[in-house]
Amino acid sequence: MSVAESILEQGHYLAPVSKTIPFRNFVFGMTEYPHPVETGQWHAHENSMISFVMDGGNIENRKTSQIQRSCGSINFYHAFEAHQNIYQEFPSRHFSIEINPFTLSAYGLEEEQICKAVNRNPFSKFLFLKILNEVYINDCLSEDSVIMLFLELVHSNKLGIPDTTSPSWVNTLKELLNDNWNQQLSLQQLAEVTGIHPVTISGNFRKYFSCTFGEYMRKIKVEQALSMIRNSSQNLTQIAHICGFADQSHFTRTFKQQTGLLPKKYKKL
Repeated sequence: MSVAESILEQGHYLAPVSKTIPFRNFVFGMTEYPHPVETGQWHAHENSMISFVMDGGNIENRKTSQIQRSCGSINFYHAFEAHQNIYQEFPSRHFSIEINPFTLSAYGLEEEQICKAVNRNPFSKFLFLKILNEVYINDCLSEDSVIMLFLELVHSNKLGIPDTTSPSWVNTLKELLNDNWNQQLSLQQLAEVTGIHPVTISGNFRKYFSCTFGEYMRKIKVEQALSMIRNSSQNLTQIAHICGFADQSHFTRTFKQQTGLLPKKYKKL
């Protein structure tokens, strides 16, 4: 490989602190950079992989792009895809799932399917957290639960994500909702900004977003709460208020519904 200095075998990572948890079809890895250390070695993994940032973050260089990874970020890596991580925030902790060729073959999957599921669906991280929760539970039901959640994640790549076949107003609406996640937007306001009749928006919202308006907005709020819970000094009541929930109980129920975790448990992971 031209730019990768090393290819890491299954279960091996560059982080100074790491732990692996083998499951039937996967290897889960928890990696940590607890203190400032020199980073930036180009490398690749022999398996494809999904990685979620639990704490901290880093700048990541790939062959043709650079991305900023922060708490709550989720990314996909093709097998043997060269990348360079430069850590600037400490401690930094990541949770990853390695997917070996046997698993891909067993379920008739292609790497590109997983890549699209992670990159196109902003809420794929919720299914990822449900997988993480099952890994920690690790009882007699967990292996099958993990497989089912993973396959659900893979096939979520077309759920609720406007694509090239969607009318242009759908993408406009999606951007409006995401940019104003902490505002209470009315149907009339949505109609005015998109230039689309309220009846058309109402009649087609579930078709293009695979959920109701209320469900979509709650998902966005929970997504915003992920980094607040890990990084903010604010308590859960304050975070619930900032995210626009009526009270902490409503926030807790919604958070658990989306991620499979109580906010307090997520904070302690």
